[in-house]
Amino acid sequence: MYQSSREKSGKDIKDEKSFPEIRKKLEQEIGSEGLNLLINNAGVAIGTSLDNVTKEAMMENFEVNTVGPLLLSKELLPLLKTAASKSGSDSLSCARGSIVNITSKKGSIDVNTIGGSYSYRASKTALNMVTKSLSADLKPHGILCFVLHPGCVKTDMGVGSSLIAPQTSVSGMMNTILQANDKHCGLMFNYDGKLIPW
Repeated sequence: MYQSSREKSGKDIKDEKSFPEIRKKLEQEIGSEGLNLLINNAGVAIGTSLDNVTKEAMMENFEVNTVGPLLLSKELLPLLKTAASKSGSDSLSCARGSIVNITSKKGSIDVNTIGGSYSYRASKTALNMVTKSLSADLKPHGILCFVLHPGCVKTDMGVGSSLIAPQTSVSGMMNTILQANDKHCGLMFNYDGKLIPW
């Protein structure tokens, strides 16, 4: 498995001009087999109340949480299509070709009963819609797309008293990713594999 991160590559998800370089580097690392799993995990959480929401906060959230993952997915699509075409399977799975976008439960319209966090919520809801559209466009190419909520994790972005350990989140997400199939296409799941309504 090839892993790239902002720290490792020195690139920022907002730096669209660096994406062709990332693709070339990946092509060198993975060869002609293609890329079977892209996990877009870049994120920023500038949660704003109605009283202090600004255009700048909205745009920063959208650039990092929505636009960046979409444009990186677009750049790496040829590698994903290559992997999906070589898999020898007709079923959708992360072993064949997939895009998993890391979202937040705060991006669920149905779950939002308390309001607030305008810029963050809106950007994650937009990421969910981007993923839904990707799932429809890429399913004919054998590429599975869905979103995962990592849970409320003990990180710099995590707040609250009922936080889970990063290991619990990652372990649950990996299990969900490894078990993903046609039934996951275009949907949102919790780290433990439970469906989250849009």
